[in-house]
Amino acid sequence: MAWDFAATLVHEQHVRTFVVRTTAHVGWEALESIDDQVIHRRACSDWHRVERLLSRYTQEIAELREQGWSDRVRLDSDLFAAARHAGGRPQRVL
Repeated sequence: MAWDFAATLVHEQHVRTFVVRTTAHVGWEALESIDDQVIHRRACSDWHRVERLLSRYTQEIAELREQGWSDRVRLDSDLFAAARHAGGRPQRVL
């Protein structure tokens, strides 16, 4: 079963993206980007690590929203743009 998480927030001219997606080789891949530059990329084979990353992402997203960041709806075709630039492959988000 494929499982993906993606959230993109915008504020003025800046964009923050948080992605967790399943991979065929490792289990899950987590990506965090600022303005289309990947600042954190991690492969996880243990679901508990994924849960911790999702918890951290959720907390950071909440803090960004409190600071005035807004959610951005992205098309499937550009959702994993940062991942493609980092050598990943795009996947459909649930």
